[in-house]
Amino acid sequence: MDAERALPEKRNPLVEEKHTPQIEILVERRRLGQTELTVKAGQIGTSNATKPSNLGMFDYAHLRVPLPKDLQGSGIFAPSRRNQSYPEAYFLMVRGMGNTRNLAQLC
Repeated sequence: MDAERALPEKRNPLVEEKHTPQIEILVERRRLGQTELTVKAGQIGTSNATKPSNLGMFDYAHLRVPLPKDLQGSGIFAPSRRNQSYPEAYFLMVRGMGNTRNLAQLC
């Protein structure tokens, strides 16, 4: 990273505390899941994603976070092409390998 790089002068008002849900509400929305990551036998080890160390049980936590109604000028979220509206929510996801208890504490 460039040591001379400065933070933007303007802060995004949508990330201010008055626009964010309370922590208790976010915790209630949290969901934990688990899935088995596998590939076909002939594909094991052919890429980083198919290395045996990257396969197996995959623990994850996800959180649905509502977005403000008007995101015009946000620079991140663009209107969908069909109806020119912004998404209602986005998902934050945390990944862990084999330890759902620690994963739950992260969220």
